[in-house]
Amino acid sequence: MPLVCFGQIDTLLDIRDNKIYHTKEINGTVWMLDNLDFVTDLSFDIPLEKKELQLIGRYYYLSELDSVCPVEWQLPDPEDWLRYFEYLVNTNSTDMVLEFTGQLTNVTFSGYKGKIDLFADDSPLHLGPTGRYEGTIFNRPNDYADYWTLDAPTYQTVNNKEHGSSDHVHIMSGLVKGKTHIHIRPNSFTNVHSHDHHLNPKKEKKMRRFMVRCIKINENIN
Repeated sequence: MPLVCFGQIDTLLDIRDNKIYHTKEINGTVWMLDNLDFVTDLSFDIPLEKKELQLIGRYYYLSELDSVCPVEWQLPDPEDWLRYFEYLVNTNSTDMVLEFTGQLTNVTFSGYKGKIDLFADDSPLHLGPTGRYEGTIFNRPNDYADYWTLDAPTYQTVNNKEHGSSDHVHIMSGLVKGKTHIHIRPNSFTNVHSHDHHLNPKKEKKMRRFMVRCIKINENIN
């Protein structure tokens, strides 16, 4: 993958509530640099007792995901996240390779442990721990950034080593439709996976809400 510099920081006005978000183009994808903070009937705010975490954004239930982003924006899919991780690898070390492993409903991105801090203050996406809700319980506020993603397509992983290239084609299979999410840790393994229990009313205590980052819809994609 060629090195691509990220663009300047721009702003997005969400006309639904007049909130402003910072945005930036990274490797051809325009990302929100802020967590979505649009109020919906099913979304949760940061717990009052956790306001010292200085988190901004809300936690959304999966049934809202088709309409939660502003007009002309949508949730990223795992490929968008992988392009971001590959950008970090390419711009941090010429000797580092992003490793990819996958099985069934769990996909793991590794290879940057101890080398890249995904939560660094100067990281391009301004990521940091978000925690999540499990039912009505706020959980893991200090070590995970948890986000909903779009479903991934299905095909196999290819590692092209010809001519010294370390380009990867990453395609994920076995994910449960409509329930895919990503758990990001600062300098360790990062997983994309899905669970049936998100929609199982018999497991209300495990029905989760995650934060959302939106990307601009690419009009060039057929």
